[in-house]
Amino acid sequence: MNKGCNNKMHLLAEFILLYLGIPVFLRLLPIASQRMIGQALSLPIIPVLLVIFIIILFLLLKDKSFDRAALTFVPSFKAHPKPYIQIAVRFLIGAAVLTGLLLIIKPEALLSFPKGNPRFWCVVMFCYPLISVYPQGIIYRAFYNHRYSACFPKHLQVIIGALAFACAHIPFGNIYALAFTFVGGLMFLSTYRATGSLILAAIEHALFGDFLFTIGWGQFFFHAGTLAALS
Repeated sequence: MNKGCNNKMHLLAEFILLYLGIPVFLRLLPIASQRMIGQALSLPIIPVLLVIFIIILFLLLKDKSFDRAALTFVPSFKAHPKPYIQIAVRFLIGAAVLTGLLLIIKPEALLSFPKGNPRFWCVVMFCYPLISVYPQGIIYRAFYNHRYSACFPKHLQVIIGALAFACAHIPFGNIYALAFTFVGGLMFLSTYRATGSLILAAIEHALFGDFLFTIGWGQFFFHAGTLAALS
């Protein structure tokens, strides 16, 4: 096996460990610990995310082949209005679909979060884009696109990136989190690749995320520890 093949296998192993291994471990930890010691142990999601984010950001900044401008670049609306219009259209359509699905599947959850816990809802609206969205953008868009996407056929790169992003939500243990984040992953990674702007992709991510929490889907995106604290 030549050096190029060895390097690709190494990258694929990294990819599987980072984007599948860690989420599966976080999901299985409370199940396994409950069976082994009679107590469900779990690691808090946000601190784990932030640790991974710091490590990956360090690796990106250390890599001279990575274009650091992507981390802060925001395209001019006047010069490049198309991505902004696309994001607005996708959000309006997505918001309508998500609201319709909620009214069909779980109508009692409509606006339950801001009504039931308005203070914590305000905290989530402000903190989620800062401590969750942008770190996820570094991990699942900037780092994936820079380091791993070339391991896959070009026509599958966005799909595989979206699957990796969906897998990050395995610890939440429900199909809605996986399905919604797969679709979201397709949109956010496409925005990043089309514009070279992590900020613009993060804005789109934050719009959908805050809307999900507000409209009533947020209960499917809280980890067990967070739900216990709120109950």
